[in-house]
Amino acid sequence: MISRLALNVSLLVSFMTVGVAEAFLGPALAQLTSRWGVPLTEGGVLYTMLFSGSFMAVALTGKLLGRIGLRLALSVSALLLALGFVGVALAPGMAVAIAVTLLLGLGVGGLAVNLNLLTAALYPRTRSAALNLINVFFGAGALFAPLLVSTSSGTPGGLKTMLIGLGIVALFTSLGFALLPMAGLQTVDSPISSSPPLRTLLNDRYVLILIVTFFLYVGAEAGFGGWAYSFASIGAHLDVAGASLIVTAFWLSFTLGRLAAGLVARFVTARTLVVSGALLAAGGGALVVLFNFNPALLFIGAVLVGVGCAPIFPTSFALATLYRHDWAASVSSLGVLAGSLGGAILPFIQGQLLAYWGVAGGASFTVLVLLAIVGLQFGARRGDIVAAPNVGPVI
Repeated sequence: MISRLALNVSLLVSFMTVGVAEAFLGPALAQLTSRWGVPLTEGGVLYTMLFSGSFMAVALTGKLLGRIGLRLALSVSALLLALGFVGVALAPGMAVAIAVTLLLGLGVGGLAVNLNLLTAALYPRTRSAALNLINVFFGAGALFAPLLVSTSSGTPGGLKTMLIGLGIVALFTSLGFALLPMAGLQTVDSPISSSPPLRTLLNDRYVLILIVTFFLYVGAEAGFGGWAYSFASIGAHLDVAGASLIVTAFWLSFTLGRLAAGLVARFVTARTLVVSGALLAAGGGALVVLFNFNPALLFIGAVLVGVGCAPIFPTSFALATLYRHDWAASVSSLGVLAGSLGGAILPFIQGQLLAYWGVAGGASFTVLVLLAIVGLQFGARRGDIVAAPNVGPVI
């Protein structure tokens, strides 16, 4: 009982550190690029490196799970996250920062798959609700990221100290996954069964819908969350505190939206959650496009994007594990892999649109991506998913 509690604590803390890892770059980018003596726009490559590392990690995780099991995969991923945090803290220049951000991405990507698989193993009969609720802690980490950066920027060496502290936390979770007994969770200690051929997966229509959904969603979330600070400073000309508040509003609403989604997941279909969330977020993005010069409406837009985005990833992950139980690890890995690729590509494109066409151009990209997610969901047939017992309706 105590070991299971400790395992859950490690799980929740890891979700929070992954949230911080994905969200701290936006608020910290100006400070980091200033320290390294490069223009802010050049710092956008760090988003690409973060999600490129995540992409590579997920690609490797799909194969490694069949050899080393989930426990060791969790421990190694958390260790990479720790090294990435410390590396960014100590990086003397942009070249080293690119390399260590790639390392940070490897940790993020490995944990993105493995933490969700661990959640499904711990709560197999209520996985849809559990995945939404536990992913609240990812949102909490993303929420605290701009607050941590804002607080630490007021003290000499504050950002460096904060990142090293996060690295130490990630190191402790790595040790927890490696040392805690996991009796009764064979899927954690044992290698995952062999994957079906990639060609078989990619020939499946619904698997492709899931893959593209992950690609678009992670790109939309990472892009809006990463550039929200710039939307606020460029569009509404807010100062550091005001722009940080917009970022905080996005991640706070994102966290609360995930909590709400976890509570209602047993009563509405998964497709309803995904479609309604994407439509709500697109509406919020439209507010940012039209009224980014108005701080109040910019704030409301950021809140709507956060609430709408909240259920899309965990609900899609639940769908990936429910579609074919024998394909669960493979389909979920491919989905997160596609999400990492989306996170590497789409925020970079969005940054270019922001540079050339201002906030309206950058925010319009978020709206279009979210509407594309809605279109994909209506391309799924009712027969594509069969509900597993005791998890609520799924389509």
